[in-house]
Amino acid sequence: MEGRTVRLFWLRAHVGTAGNESADQLAKIAASTTPANPDYDGVPMSYIKKTIREESVRKRQDRYEASSTGSVTRVFLPDVEKAYRTVRKIRPTPMQVQALTGHGGIGEYLHRFHLRDNPGCECDPEVSESVWYILTECPRFQADRLDLEHRIDKKIIKRNFAAIMGDLETATLFLGFAERAFRIATERNKTDRPDGSPPAGDYAAACTGL
Repeated sequence: MEGRTVRLFWLRAHVGTAGNESADQLAKIAASTTPANPDYDGVPMSYIKKTIREESVRKRQDRYEASSTGSVTRVFLPDVEKAYRTVRKIRPTPMQVQALTGHGGIGEYLHRFHLRDNPGCECDPEVSESVWYILTECPRFQADRLDLEHRIDKKIIKRNFAAIMGDLETATLFLGFAERAFRIATERNKTDRPDGSPPAGDYAAACTGL
C-alpha cells in the first residue's frame, strides 16, 4: 500500500449510496438462495463392493455352466454360489463326494477307465450302474429310497435333486442315503472278480474320485 492514499468514510447505513445499495442487494440474494445439490455426489463404497462381487459371481457361474466337466455335480448344485455355501455347511464325506460327482467305484465310472469289463449293475447286467440309476431306480436301495421320500416329502428323481440339495435338512438326509448306496456299490465292485482281486489299474484312486 506504499505510495497510495486510503480514505475511510462512515456511511449512515446504506441508504442513498449506489455502491452500497448494490452490495446489499447481492448479499440478500445470496442469503436467500437455497444451495443446489451437486450434479454428482459420488458412488458409495458399499455400492462399488456390491457391484464387483455380483460381477465376480456372475463370471464364476458362467465358467461353471460352460465347463466341459462337472455335469453330474451341476444337476445337484446348479448355482455355484449356493453350492459353495451348501458344501461349506454340510462338509460331505468322501463317499458323498463320489455321489455328487459321479467319480468313484461304480460300474459306469470304472468301465469308462477300463477298470471293469462292463458297466452293468448287480441287479441287472444290462443296465449301466450310473449315479442316476443307483440313486433313483436300483431295486437294491428301494426300501431306503422310499423311506427317504417319506421323510423329505419329495420323490427321489433327477429333476428334484437341485431342490433337495437346496435345503440343508433334506440335503443332509439325501446325502446319508447316497453314501449308504454308494458304499454298497463300491464294495461290490471291489470284489466282483473271479479271484476276488480288484480290477487292474489304479482302482484305489478311482474309488476316491482322485
